[in-house]
Amino acid sequence: MNQEIKNLDQVERIRLLESIRWGEPDFAQEREFVENLFVGRFNLFLLMFSIFLTAGFANTFQTYKWVVFLGGDIVLFLFWLTLQRAFHKHDMFLKLMFGEAKTHPAFAVEKLLKLNGYKPKFRNTILMAYTIPFVCMGILAVSGVAVLFDILK
Repeated sequence: MNQEIKNLDQVERIRLLESIRWGEPDFAQEREFVENLFVGRFNLFLLMFSIFLTAGFANTFQTYKWVVFLGGDIVLFLFWLTLQRAFHKHDMFLKLMFGEAKTHPAFAVEKLLKLNGYKPKFRNTILMAYTIPFVCMGILAVSGVAVLFDILK
C-alpha cells in the first residue's frame, strides 16, 4: 500500500487523505487494530521460533534433527511474510499520524519533540519487522546446517 500511495498523483493523494475521517474514533480504532495485528504476528513469530529451536535441540532423532531446524526455518519465513503485511499497514498508519494528520495529537507531540532537538536513532518497528526475524531465521538455518554436517549435535 505504501508503494500505491507513492504512485498516486497529488490530486488523488489529497482526495484519498480527505476521505479519511481523522477526528472520529474510526481512525484510532483502525490504527489500534493494525498495531495489535502487527504485535500479535510478531509474538506468534517469536513463539514459533522458540518452539522449533526447542524441538530441534530436544529431540533424540540425530538422523533427522536438521529437518526440524530447516523445516522450521521455512515455516518462519512464511510467518515472516504475514508479519511484513501487517508491518506495512502499521507503518502507513504511523506515517499518516505523524506526517499527514495535522490535527492528530501524535503529530503535535512529534513536532514538539523535533523542536526540542530529538532525533530518533532507530525505529522499533524496523527491528520487529526485519532485524529480529532475520536473526531468528538465521539461527535456525545455521543450526540446521551445523547439525546436517555433524558440526553440532
